[in-house]
Amino acid sequence: MPRIEANVSVEELQARFQGGVNDPDLLGKMLERLSGRQGQRASDLRGKLIARLSQLHSPVPETTAQTSPAVHAGMRAPGTPGLPPAIPQRTGRRTELNIKPDATQAQKYTAALQALIVEQKASKKRRSRSLSNGKQVPGGGQTLLYSFEIEDGSKLIDDSNVQLEVQGQRHDAVIASARPDGVLISIGVDLGPELPKARLLLDDTALLAQLCERIGDIGKNFPFNTTLADAMVDPAPRLAAIPALQDSPATARLESSQTRARESVRTQALTYIWGPPGCGKTYTLAEIVRMAFVAGQRILICSNTNKAVDGVLHGVCKQLQIDHAPVLQAGLVVRLGQIVDDRLQAEFAELISADRVTERLAMQLRELISEKNEAIRQTIAQRHAVREWLARFDELGPRNTGPPSCSALLRR
Repeated sequence: MPRIEANVSVEELQARFQGGVNDPDLLGKMLERLSGRQGQRASDLRGKLIARLSQLHSPVPETTAQTSPAVHAGMRAPGTPGLPPAIPQRTGRRTELNIKPDATQAQKYTAALQALIVEQKASKKRRSRSLSNGKQVPGGGQTLLYSFEIEDGSKLIDDSNVQLEVQGQRHDAVIASARPDGVLISIGVDLGPELPKARLLLDDTALLAQLCERIGDIGKNFPFNTTLADAMVDPAPRLAAIPALQDSPATARLESSQTRARESVRTQALTYIWGPPGCGKTYTLAEIVRMAFVAGQRILICSNTNKAVDGVLHGVCKQLQIDHAPVLQAGLVVRLGQIVDDRLQAEFAELISADRVTERLAMQLRELISEKNEAIRQTIAQRHAVREWLARFDELGPRNTGPPSCSALLRR
């Protein structure tokens, strides 16, 4: 594998490209080094690398209207001329859903998910995971708890129904809790104090069932805004532009396509930003989030991976640190969940981690309460002193004649 230093300049990469135009390994390494680079020269070279890598792949068999390409030569944007329309996979059977004509989108999806759950439960195919070093642990209440070691338990879902297979016998169980290196299983039968080996049979419908339940609850107990969810399947309505978006030094580095994405976010309820790795999606999202935040908008950043969230949040924090540092100290940017990005952890964890933000704001609140209590104590002490002076003044004045005494007025 050819070696390219991490800090290589774009000019050096351009020179290497001219000399290694037929080496796919070299071109792939160069594309990695361009990841996150901004500027017109980096963008132009990135496009040349992607195009050349596509040409170096094996010849692509002819694609017809009924077949998908056997080999994907490269990432091609939707709408590229000469490509057949997308062909959805068909199961060969039709499932009738009992849906009313006036059903909402949530009701339609609930019915579809229920049908999918029934179909998957009827299938004999089930995923399984190997467990080892099982030990019975206390704390199960009416059930028993077994702690097992597992290679990767991060994708297991807490409270999901599973089956535990021990020596060929299957037992219904529930995942009490899962962590990357282990899993805690709740089961209704006593399988002994130790289980050297076992197999966990997963229910692939567990996540679907949770999703079905949550979608089914929409609108039942509280109002639920489904505008964005509906826009995923229907044309997105236009919204008023976000007012007073402020530019930053990062704004000037946005390319034309990135600028169009920024403007789309200002005018559309829903915007899709698509692009291959290294094209600047994370950089663009970070700048969009920063501008919306400065304009007074509330933003939720979520993804299917912690790494993706951390990447966007790191870019946001870098820009806010330059232009609006006080908002970080004020706890207006909060990272919920575990930080997995080393850069974000090292540079901003103390400012944005939910635990740190809570601790910092609680300390400020305690200091404020202490100041208020001291002010109240001083006010009460001053009031007692004033009462004593007024009482002495009344003793020196005439009694039972003239206007009310000062102490009487004070009591009123």
